[in-house]
Amino acid sequence: MKKIPVYFLLILLIFSACNTPGRGIFAKKTARETYQDRILKTESAEVLAWKRAGEKVLQNPLMVPAPYAENGIFTGDSSDANSFLFTSDPGQKIKVSLSPVTGEIFIAFLELWDANNGAPKLIEAADTLTNMIEFSAPTGGNFIVRLQPKLSARGRFSLTIALNPIVGFPISPTVKSSIGSFWGDPRDAGVRKHEGIDIFAKKGSPAVAVSNGLVSSVNEGGIGGKVIWLNPDGESFSVYYAHLDTQYVQAGQRVTKGQVLGTVGNTGNAKFTAAHLHFGIYTGNGAVDPIGFVRPVKEAALVSGRKLNEWYKTNAKTKIYPSPIKKNAFALAAPVKIKTVSASSDFYKVVLENGHKGFVAVNELTDKMKL
Repeated sequence: MKKIPVYFLLILLIFSACNTPGRGIFAKKTARETYQDRILKTESAEVLAWKRAGEKVLQNPLMVPAPYAENGIFTGDSSDANSFLFTSDPGQKIKVSLSPVTGEIFIAFLELWDANNGAPKLIEAADTLTNMIEFSAPTGGNFIVRLQPKLSARGRFSLTIALNPIVGFPISPTVKSSIGSFWGDPRDAGVRKHEGIDIFAKKGSPAVAVSNGLVSSVNEGGIGGKVIWLNPDGESFSVYYAHLDTQYVQAGQRVTKGQVLGTVGNTGNAKFTAAHLHFGIYTGNGAVDPIGFVRPVKEAALVSGRKLNEWYKTNAKTKIYPSPIKKNAFALAAPVKIKTVSASSDFYKVVLENGHKGFVAVNELTDKMKL
């Protein structure tokens, strides 16, 4: 085997060292990386503080429940760098969007990172003109959103982290249906577990395509009876319809979301049960729980009228939490000054004098505590 020249290995190492963690050496630079490269030429204290702030928040993200929404403010200092750690269930599409409040003008960098194994890995950086990211997470997991404006930028904004099902519902919305059996329910006296969900509907009800895609297989026989397999466009999983009464499509046929594929029945090993559709999702690692792929999630509401960029002084009753949930409050040995930088439904996000961030319940900050 021919040896690789040492100088070539050194070049690879240099490229790797200069590249964002988790990305290939020839990956196109994000808008944030391009901007950082340009401003670092000045080597000013302000620029270095901006760089460190972005790195620090990525290493120490604030935990938030998803879906999540907040109204916030960029005040022009390094504390404007923010990151949010959240969890997506399998089958959900993550949608992150940032928008200036009407009349505000600024440029900010919005990124989505994978936080499932070791150091965070960049998934996608938003275009600064639209500041929106959409990402399908068929296996779910932990993710980080990093948000940082350009140096010294000021302005009010709204940030939302929404979770939606990747695909649509497999039964036509024109008929009454209900999920009556879930993932993991016992089957065959406990010998095996249910690898899908059962959606009960009147026999003959339309079973529809959950997305645009290609019908990969149409078969009959075995425990599934009459079955259809669908490969959704742009996704890495397959969709399985079983116990159908009729099949209206053929293998190799392209279909559109909402198109009728067949009708609900009780073929296969369901012949002694009420008519229903067995619906399954299969990835390269086998079956996964399909509920997150089809069940809608209520979006978090944005709130307005909250007092941002104001200083308060805590008292003995003030609790600061690591996330916008009333659990695991920080212990404060003495009163400290805190500044409100954003507001969600029940909490202010605040910055402490030492630069640390946390959340305070809205009803715990009173006008008497203002500085």
